[in-house]
Amino acid sequence: MKYGIAKSFPFYARFSVPYLPKWMVRQVQKMQKSAFKCLYNRQDVQFSQYFKAYEPWSTQRAEGFDELEIDVIEPAGGSESPRQVLFYIHGGAFMWDAAKYHYELAARYARDAGVVVVMPRYRLTPSCRNPAQLSDCRLAWQWMQEHAEELNIDAAHAGIAGDSAGGFLAALMTEWAVIEGYTPAYQMLLYPVIDPFMRSASMERYTHTPVWNARRNKDMFLWFFGDRACVHTAARRDSCILDRVTLPENMPPVWVETAEFDCLHDEGVAYAEKLAAAGASVLLEETRGTMHGFDMFHTDITEQAVAKRIGFMAENSGTAGGTWATAQYRFAQK
Repeated sequence: MKYGIAKSFPFYARFSVPYLPKWMVRQVQKMQKSAFKCLYNRQDVQFSQYFKAYEPWSTQRAEGFDELEIDVIEPAGGSESPRQVLFYIHGGAFMWDAAKYHYELAARYARDAGVVVVMPRYRLTPSCRNPAQLSDCRLAWQWMQEHAEELNIDAAHAGIAGDSAGGFLAALMTEWAVIEGYTPAYQMLLYPVIDPFMRSASMERYTHTPVWNARRNKDMFLWFFGDRACVHTAARRDSCILDRVTLPENMPPVWVETAEFDCLHDEGVAYAEKLAAAGASVLLEETRGTMHGFDMFHTDITEQAVAKRIGFMAENSGTAGGTWATAQYRFAQK
């Protein structure tokens, strides 16, 4: 085998996502609509769906969308005091809806970290391009603030997290939330997409890695921005945090987790280093023997990674949590 993927991952984890034409992507998107049903029979969490209507004059209406779905997963049983919140933005190359494993992980976070998970089902490419996805996340955030009392949550101090493409949106959401005057409890990015210009060494090295690679990453951005590959358009420049001259002050504690054999590895490290240099408290967890999206598979490596994430959330949101191992690198706050 070309890459040193841990043997605990199943054989089909060695295959990468193939290129799919737009018509096929839309068919798969229809099949994903009911992934949340995996939570229906669980006794440890409660699952609810809410809908936020778009304004009649909005561009969303013009594109044929009436409302934004927002999923809420909370621990079973009530709470007298407002619960802490995890605002989670799922990955999927901006084109795939939340998958079954996203809901299973969200349930685990809710149960073990004692948080309420708010997960927007944002619009997807190729039907909707940038900035539709980030716009939907902001709309869901505002909805969460408006319904904080109803949901019994501390919405103003929600942690913000995302995996893969969701990490790209989560990074921009955190920046926006801090600028808008919110005080997120933390930011947690899992093997995140960071650089729309794809300039890292790992992007050049990993063109055929399992699950995800530089070739598919290029296709993803073509659909997301609707432009030619890596051209310096205003949209790409505006969404590139790595090229910011300055970052907002008062950034929350940050957890960045990377996969070893992943084209996105180096840009995740670069993001952690940039935030640490700007004064943020940053933990960088570099998992070994892993590929992009490794936590969709039930292995010891996944279990250890998820336990560390839960520890980080518990430590920074004041919720109950067990002991957890220290990340391999810690960038001290300056």
